[in-house]
Amino acid sequence: MLKHATVFIKRTEIANLLKETERFWTTEKIRYHEERLEYLRILKILKNIFKAYWILIAVNVSLFLIISLILKNENLVFRIYRIESIPRYALLLLELFTFLGAIIIPAISLDLFILSLMILVSTQFKIVNTEFERLFNDVIPEKDLTVTKRSIKETVDHHSFLLDFVNRMNNVFSASLLIYLGVIVLSVCTEMYLISVQDSFKKCIQPAAYIVQGLVQYAFCYCLPAQIMTNEVGKLKKAENP
Repeated sequence: MLKHATVFIKRTEIANLLKETERFWTTEKIRYHEERLEYLRILKILKNIFKAYWILIAVNVSLFLIISLILKNENLVFRIYRIESIPRYALLLLELFTFLGAIIIPAISLDLFILSLMILVSTQFKIVNTEFERLFNDVIPEKDLTVTKRSIKETVDHHSFLLDFVNRMNNVFSASLLIYLGVIVLSVCTEMYLISVQDSFKKCIQPAAYIVQGLVQYAFCYCLPAQIMTNEVGKLKKAENP
């Protein structure tokens, strides 16, 4: 619900962020071959992540349907209140659409959106940092000074744009991510308590799986890309103050 609310309440700001990504430097703007190849490699990784996401959806739907068919008697996939007048297969269909419409597609999509945005911003900072290093370290012929000055101005302007973009990202997502972190902590504490009161290892598997899934998802989609972005943002400051 938190992710759904974030997308709904912040929909205008998120749309503006997407619009601003059109100002990101593309491969045509990158002057050096090595950086261009690195940028293309990262874009390919992001494309593969989204392909894996759709494969995940297909696998989950398939498993959902298979489990629905092999369950005996009147059992359902989820533990929900059962209205006896509604046929079992109608409830299974409702569960499937709820599973897709409320969990898999909107919730995980937001995770991947934020992940992709932070990785792209990190790559843009990396390109800018490399551009500054080459501009100030290379020996520039006098006849190329005008072009170099223009390149420096473009790079400085793009760096300022990226810093402003990061601040806007923080304003859009920071509050909801702070609440989400609190939800993760409470969920982990709850599942750890459930593990501590179980009388068999088999009963511990489900809460343990919830803990691992929640922590891995938060680390992969938020912590790791945020740390990469922070490192790239800080590199230029380190270069200014060796």
